[in-house]
Amino acid sequence: MQAFTRSARALRLRPTTSFTRYNHTQSAGQPTPEPTQPRTTSFGYKTVPEEVKETLVKNVFDSVASKYDLMNDATSFGVHRLWKDSLVSTLRPGRRGPMKCIDVGGGTGDIALRILDYAKDNYYDRETTVDVVDINAQMLKEGYKRFKQTMYHNTPQIAFHEANAQSLPSEKFADNSYDLYTIAFCIRNCTDIREVLKEAHRVLKPGGTFACLEFSRVNNPLLETLYDQYSFTVIPLLGTILAGDRHSYQYLVESIRKFPPQPEFAQMIREAGFATGKDMDGGAWENQWGGIACIHTGVKLRRTGQFWIPYKHGVATCLRAPARWTHTTIMSAGSPFPMPSASADLATTWAFLEEGVDHIMTELLTGYMALYTVAYNYCTSSKMHGATTESIGVAGRSGANLMGFDLYNNLSRYFVNRLKGLRDQTDTLKDEALLQRYAGEWTRYTAGANDVNRLFTFLNRHWVKRERDEGRKGVYPVYILALVQWKNSLFIPIQQMQHKLANAVLRLIEDQRNGNVIDQGLVKKVVDSFVSLGLDDTDISKACLDVYTEHFEVPFIEATEKYYKHESEAFVDSSSISDYLKRVEERLREEEDRVERYLNTQTRKPLISKCEQVLIKDHSKLMWDSFQSLLDYDKDEDMQRMYALLSRIPEGHEPLRKNFEEHVKKAGLAAVAKLVGEADAGDVDPKAYVDALLEVHQKNSETVTRSFRGEAGFVASLDKACREFVNRNAATGSSNSKSPELIAKHANLLLRESNKLAEADDLEIALNRVMILSQYIEDKDVFQTFYTTKLSKRLIHGVSASDESEASIISKLKELHLHT
Repeated sequence: MQAFTRSARALRLRPTTSFTRYNHTQSAGQPTPEPTQPRTTSFGYKTVPEEVKETLVKNVFDSVASKYDLMNDATSFGVHRLWKDSLVSTLRPGRRGPMKCIDVGGGTGDIALRILDYAKDNYYDRETTVDVVDINAQMLKEGYKRFKQTMYHNTPQIAFHEANAQSLPSEKFADNSYDLYTIAFCIRNCTDIREVLKEAHRVLKPGGTFACLEFSRVNNPLLETLYDQYSFTVIPLLGTILAGDRHSYQYLVESIRKFPPQPEFAQMIREAGFATGKDMDGGAWENQWGGIACIHTGVKLRRTGQFWIPYKHGVATCLRAPARWTHTTIMSAGSPFPMPSASADLATTWAFLEEGVDHIMTELLTGYMALYTVAYNYCTSSKMHGATTESIGVAGRSGANLMGFDLYNNLSRYFVNRLKGLRDQTDTLKDEALLQRYAGEWTRYTAGANDVNRLFTFLNRHWVKRERDEGRKGVYPVYILALVQWKNSLFIPIQQMQHKLANAVLRLIEDQRNGNVIDQGLVKKVVDSFVSLGLDDTDISKACLDVYTEHFEVPFIEATEKYYKHESEAFVDSSSISDYLKRVEERLREEEDRVERYLNTQTRKPLISKCEQVLIKDHSKLMWDSFQSLLDYDKDEDMQRMYALLSRIPEGHEPLRKNFEEHVKKAGLAAVAKLVGEADAGDVDPKAYVDALLEVHQKNSETVTRSFRGEAGFVASLDKACREFVNRNAATGSSNSKSPELIAKHANLLLRESNKLAEADDLEIALNRVMILSQYIEDKDVFQTFYTTKLSKRLIHGVSASDESEASIISKLKELHLHT
């Protein structure tokens, strides 16, 4: 809602603010004009002299500048942000390449920031510039403070100027110099709206877009009533509470009601020399929230070789709704050139089409139907126009076929010539600057090629299809032709310069691996183009990754191997095995994420395989050698990582299993040796013996479950080790009956009524633990003999603790015997 008066000053804000004043004074010697009656205008609902309004409006915005954004949020509940987003997304800045923009009345910089962000985020455009113009220095200072917090601060992309919208200084704002002119919530505050529109038309280039976001008229009676009540009661009250200024916000509400309704303002835009759509919502304007606000657009007409072309919002919406532009709009402004007749020759037809194709490829014109009709007429004409069979090297073709070929060849040459210009622009670029230009041009080129492809639908469906059906090589639908020429005329030449494009991507990926933040969307856009350029000439509908594989995947895998080989060798020399395992786990997770974010899924297998080789297999001996220390110090988390990592390579677990088996065996033997050392071998307490064996088994069984995920190989290693130390230890000596005897004695003690385990559940648990050891006894007949003897004595003397427990263990022994 910035104000513009008739003073003419220009300011470019820098860290040290300086003023450059543009004074429009009367030259010496000029006659003094006769005094005239002061002109009047509206200030809200009041009628005031023009020079008075200028001061009044300026005072309003001096008053509200510091609270301007806060009040906008409060009075619109933040909806003004949605309207501004809608304005910028409608304009799609950057769609046609870098743009020179002027945002008038944009003191706080919110529209300018949206324009720059949109161009950067959607088209990787860091060359679009915005000149922010406002008459109020306080508003500009607020905008400057905002931009100090952004990446655009102190770059050529943004500049702030204090100047008057009605008389922009021509030495600073030259004729025909801007691609886009925006003015948001400002023009209604200007003294003379027609003068503002006249200046907008002057500074815009032919084909440039004028876009105005402004409050307007609500068409729904109920909504209008509610809106009026809110505007005249709540908004001034909020101005009093939040900004301490009721009168300024009373004026702002009144100024909205005095602004011309949509059709009247659209007519004013046309009278200023702009082309607009029809007088309707979705034509000359687009209502926001039922007309509370409105986006008006107009285009400064430009002349091509054949006719004047207006651009819907200056961008691509034209192809979605060409009917919004009337025939008189397209063919107006001066002496229009008619479309070629249906019998026009190639030279006349191509001259008409080439201009349109060029604008589709760069600006997406609205004269789509005219171009489609001309292409259709030419392809369906039976006239030869002097074409010869020699021109295609094939005799016996009809005139229509020949003309299809000539038109196709012209298109092919057009793509080549256009791409040559792009190639020249990329010669001096490298690294991220090259990628940004490439990605932006790729986005624009493929979008344009899609539209050109639709333009030549008839050519594709008939001539191209017939040629391909007859087996002719090198003929493609127009969109595929555009990709083929991109590959041959731009992509390959860039790659031939020391693989500039692929290496630029690889350097960005290396930066990310080094911990830096990169533009992953940029990488994805470029990598996706490699995929799109693949072509199976025998079946163009079939996905083909030959370009992606040759030019990206192969060098990417090689770079990955080199990077991780160097990193892993340096890391193991300076860090512990525990840290290395964590590092490898993290790196593998990063590479999986990389595939998901911007690589083709085909790359997952070779990429992860290479990482596993370099990070795991090449350092597997280090892991195997370090495994014992992890066991000794119960490093469960590290063992889990090591197990998981080594599971990725062939036979990675086998050394761990052998080591684990030996470790368990030694632990069991040591436990019994310690027990025997505290007593004579023939005096070993059965309970202590069983407890010692079970403690070793339980601890290592938990390790198998927790660290090795219960994997069968480690279970087998545990069983083998337990079988060894249960049957041959310091207590058994050379006897094969000692261990069965001690285990049977312990079972007997548990089953006697003198046992202190009174609870049946506790007794069952203790007996189950005995059975764990029983399964490892090699001579189970010996164990059964000892157990049967003890059972008989318990029964004879009536000292059995429980018939149920006796029956339970007999059942378990039978099952154990069946499985041996």
